[in-house]
Amino acid sequence: MIKKIVKASFNSSLLKAVRSRTKRDIVLFADHFIEAQSVPQDNFYMFLYMMDSAEKELQPYYVMNKDCSLYPEMKKKYGSHIIGYTDSREFRFRILKYLKRTKIVCDSYQVFNHVIPGFAMAAKSSPEMFTIFTQHGVNFFKETFVKLRSFSSFMFDKVVVANDYEKRIFLERGLFRPENIVENGLCRWDYIHPLYSQKTIFLFFTHRRYLEKLDDVKKSVYYKTLVSFVEALMSDPAVKNNGYKVKMALHHSVLDKFGYDLLQNIDIVKDEDIEAVKSEASILITDYSSMCFEMWYQKKPVIFLRIDDMEDCIIYNNLTDLIFPYKKVGPYLCNIADSNDECIKLIKNYIATDFKLTEKEQEVRNSFFYFENDFRERFGRYLYSLKDAVKDWYVLPLNQEVYFNRFSDIFVDGIDFPNSVGRWTVSRRSSMTFRLPENSGSLKVRIRCRANIAGEQKKLSFSFYANGQKVHSRTFDSAMETDIIFSLPDNIPVNGGELTLMLKNLNGHRQSSIHPNNQDDNIVGLNLISIEICDKKAFSAVSAEKDENVYGTNNIYSRIFDITSSNMTAAGKAFSSFDKKVFMYAAVNRGDTVDISELCRCNDNREFMQLACEALLGRLPDETMESSLAAEMKLPCEQFQAMLIKKLMSSEEFRKRGIFVKNNIHASRNVGAGSPPPSGNDPLRELIKKIYKLQPVSLQNFERRIVNSLGIKI
Repeated sequence: MIKKIVKASFNSSLLKAVRSRTKRDIVLFADHFIEAQSVPQDNFYMFLYMMDSAEKELQPYYVMNKDCSLYPEMKKKYGSHIIGYTDSREFRFRILKYLKRTKIVCDSYQVFNHVIPGFAMAAKSSPEMFTIFTQHGVNFFKETFVKLRSFSSFMFDKVVVANDYEKRIFLERGLFRPENIVENGLCRWDYIHPLYSQKTIFLFFTHRRYLEKLDDVKKSVYYKTLVSFVEALMSDPAVKNNGYKVKMALHHSVLDKFGYDLLQNIDIVKDEDIEAVKSEASILITDYSSMCFEMWYQKKPVIFLRIDDMEDCIIYNNLTDLIFPYKKVGPYLCNIADSNDECIKLIKNYIATDFKLTEKEQEVRNSFFYFENDFRERFGRYLYSLKDAVKDWYVLPLNQEVYFNRFSDIFVDGIDFPNSVGRWTVSRRSSMTFRLPENSGSLKVRIRCRANIAGEQKKLSFSFYANGQKVHSRTFDSAMETDIIFSLPDNIPVNGGELTLMLKNLNGHRQSSIHPNNQDDNIVGLNLISIEICDKKAFSAVSAEKDENVYGTNNIYSRIFDITSSNMTAAGKAFSSFDKKVFMYAAVNRGDTVDISELCRCNDNREFMQLACEALLGRLPDETMESSLAAEMKLPCEQFQAMLIKKLMSSEEFRKRGIFVKNNIHASRNVGAGSPPPSGNDPLRELIKKIYKLQPVSLQNFERRIVNSLGIKI
């Protein structure tokens, strides 16, 4: 009970701090201050620029971990402008006094919302405080990291990008409006002063979270690749006999796991020395680190060495490390090496040409930068342009359906972050605020939603209010999608006025009382899918068309289940009441790999999980999809592949070879799975090769193994 009171008190204090109408003159800068090993970086350079600036209308403050080795020096030099961090509970209350005066928050990691639960949503509700995602590196290889709850417009008001590739990612995946994307680059680039002819070969590889789970890192592909490559590189005559130095930097979490004793004879660069080594290095060798952009900025070459550790990622269930960065971006890169020998050959070619970029490389390099210099000055001018700015609240268009999980500028209270379908109400009283269009007359509101009917919560009753006036009531006894339609009272100012819709949950249960194993105290009521403001004159025609879609087959297929972790068990139990084909069509039509894999991970109903998998296989999967599903379902890859082949066996391509499916799988007398391949191009074999990239000579054994694993008698 005490914890609940403290939480409620803090949430109230947080909202009061970010919404207060006080003088706002603070720019709050933050990097990865949670980790003591993380030295000042990224936003720290902009902090220094503003500290040295003659313009003092905005005051810079920088958050640092008190256990960081540089904290005493920085605190002594910059005094109260350095805010120390030790513990998240203590910090979240202490930071409130700064938030009351904060105009802009610049965060390169989304760390504020991590240590201050609810910060992003509270900040979005503030009309005068802006949050800007300044990024730790150029987002090019890891665009899947940008999603609704990560680095999107639901988490930040604005984002800084360095090129058009990034801009596309944040427009499409982050759902930022074009005017909220700041074209600039990383402020730390101003501090890069390239040195040449230093004869340094710099190695930097991204970290792997699964390494923390290994008892013996020497057995990992990651470790074996790095050590074998370094040994081969340092012993090569072109490097050894010409005075080249090989230096390697590793993420501190990787270095802690490896230990210096495992990396003998390798010059390991400390975090605080990385900037200097980047300047002196002649070339960078990496897997897919965004540090490549630091080198390209200096017009120095980069080689990308593949580390084939997909199996380790799957075994230890770390899907965030399971990415295939070269698959989509390969055409935009140069020098992708598939082996140590190929990488060393490329290095020797650069040694021969004194590390000069080719014309093609120069063209690729130029496409990644809007600007070549003055990043801090340019960003500083932008920050000062926001000094007196107020957020432009979203205006809902007339007669147009707006989806809650696609638009972030509807300000909410008591409504959770978006999921794949919409946003859940999570309080007794939930509200949304927006502005209405100019010159709008008599209006009706349509809210598309579905109720959380689960466990003891067999019915839900809601009252709906518009600017404090009750406009509608509804009792839900089904989880099916439905429409709430009501007219706005005539006395509500609809001509460009502000509208707050409140949803009052009259009898909802806390999640912890519905699901015994759920510790969530939220009162999950309605999943809000979309909203539409309609002119009453046009509403009848629009309504007839909408109703057909709401209850039509396509809509049922595409929205039967809300594929989120909080409701997977309930969805699995409800599954038996639906035709299995309905879910299969729903899963396939949604076309969302992440959602389906999330369903598999969270549901304890095995049949339900398997059906989700088979539904996904209705589309030809790629490598990422296959391995993700295998890991999420906690299946060995072979077993998952067997499921895939079983699906393929039911296809027309397999029937052409005399194999068909009916209750059990049988082989025809003429062609068996272990028989020699028929003449000409065999569609099935081409299909299997496309998925698994197997050599043709191994296909017979592969097919025989799969057939045996399925218990098929030939």
